Amino acid sequence: MRNIPDFTCEHGVATLILREIPVKEEAYCLVRWAQPGEEPALLEQCRRFCRMAGAQRVYATGVELSQEPAFRILRMTAPRPAEQDQSLCLWPLLGENWETYRRLYNEAMVSVSGARLLEDRDKDRMVQAGGAYFVHRDEKLLGLGQVEGNKLLSLVSCVPGAGQQVATALLHVISEDVAELRVADNNERACRLYRRMGFVPVGIEETWYEL
Repeated sequence: MRNIPDFTCEHGVATLILREIPVKEEAYCLVRWAQPGEEPALLEQCRRFCRMAGAQRVYATGVELSQEPAFRILRMTAPRPAEQDQSLCLWPLLGENWETYRRLYNEAMVSVSGARLLEDRDKDRMVQAGGAYFVHRDEKLLGLGQVEGNKLLSLVSCVPGAGQQVATALLHVISEDVAELRVADNNERACRLYRRMGFVPVGIEETWYEL
């Protein structure tokens, strides 16, 4: 299902992210502009459209509502790990292992708030960009993830308790002294891991409300 970059009505303009509906039954609305006092009407239009498209849950950002947020996207930073476990090996994402990467990633992210699932059309972009890896030890897959610049874009642990090892291996790919990531604050397990690794919140990137 395709996203709608410019969903327009008499109340304003929003971007509708619909691509997660077939798997997660979730849609996301990014309010870009609304007529004064007409944000509620715009959000209702977005909610109705997303529900007709099959979404069971619709989230919105770019607005401030009186209700409690469903989740916030935190920006966290930490010094790059100084020590490297030499027993960990990074295998890059290639065309021939794309299907395995995509399957494992999507299985892990399907229940994560705000996580974007991978589609076939992401393959060429990710392979060409580099930065996506499988993390192994003694030929056993521990996890996978992606980095870009100094940012940890994603992290998936395939073995219980291996999250910190996978994260440390991925963070050693970056060249800067300070690492950065984004995580939903209701993803308590990931937040605990990152705090244990020394990451601290430095800001809120987005606040999402359920419509």
